[in-house]
Amino acid sequence: MFLTIDVSVVAKWFFDEPLNEDAKALIKLPYKFNAPDLLVYEITSIVRKYTRHQIITSEEGIDILRRFYHIPLRF
Repeated sequence: MFLTIDVSVVAKWFFDEPLNEDAKALIKLPYKFNAPDLLVYEITSIVRKYTRHQIITSEEGIDILRRFYHIPLRF
């Protein structure tokens, strides 16, 4: 079974946001994930914004993007 996710779910996997525990629970389910084509650009934009506003460091941003690219997503 496939679930379609968007950037609001993916951001909750990496950042401390409301409902992030619910979003993280999705990863543990036996589903595969569909994602919109723009998801890569959207998560990169969020990481850039958080880095620019010094919410996360550059190293943390790079780590988030590395972990994101290892998530098996179908575009």
